[in-house]
Order: sequence, then C-alpha cells, then structure tokens
Amino acid sequence: MRTNILTNKQTCTDGQTDATSKEVIIQLLKTKCLPVLYYGLETCPVNRDQARSLDYAVHSCFRKIFATTDQSVVEQCMIFFECHHVQDTIRDRKRKFLHKFKNLTNQLCMAFNDRATADLELW
Repeated sequence: MRTNILTNKQTCTDGQTDATSKEVIIQLLKTKCLPVLYYGLETCPVNRDQARSLDYAVHSCFRKIFATTDQSVVEQCMIFFECHHVQDTIRDRKRKFLHKFKNLTNQLCMAFNDRATADLELW
C-alpha cells in the first residue's frame, strides 16, 4: 500500500503525467461541472452581470488548474481545451432550445410560438 502511494506521488510529479492529469481534470470539468452550472440557463433571462459572474467561476477553475493569475494564459488554455465563454455557451444553448420549442406541436407551446420566434431573432 505504501509503495502504491509513493508510485502515485512520483507519477504525479512527472511532467507529462501532470499534463495528462490536467487534461483529465479539464475533461471532468467540461462533462460534469459545467453542465450543472449551465442547467436551465437557456430558459431564463441572464443579464450581462450574471453571465460575467458565471464566467468568473469558469475562469477561476482554469486559474487553479494551471496555477496562474495571468488572464491571457487562462484564455489560451480555454481555447486549447475548447471551453467556450459562458455567454457564448448560453447563446448557443438558448438558440437550440428556441429552435426545438418553435417546432413543437403542443397547444401550449404553439401559444408562445410568436414569442419564441421573436426571441430567436434576437439571438
């Protein structure tokens, strides 16, 4: 058991394995954390301050993972790992939601079809 811990510790200090572990952490962030953060935002109005606050949370994760305070490094890491800004993600999710909503044949949804069409034109 003790050698197992030491082996894991040595593996984590190796440069390539460290990069791999960061990739794993980013993948977990993208697949487990961000969907929870974004859940339902396509149906709610999100103003600029709220989006900026959510963006700050995502940027903070990247700052901690890469141990940096430099915003340009965070931006480059987000581009490299294909993690989009919160406002872009909300816009894409809202557009997808409105397209699906507009095509529903449900009576209640059809009553709000004009509103969905107008919102879709805004996005």
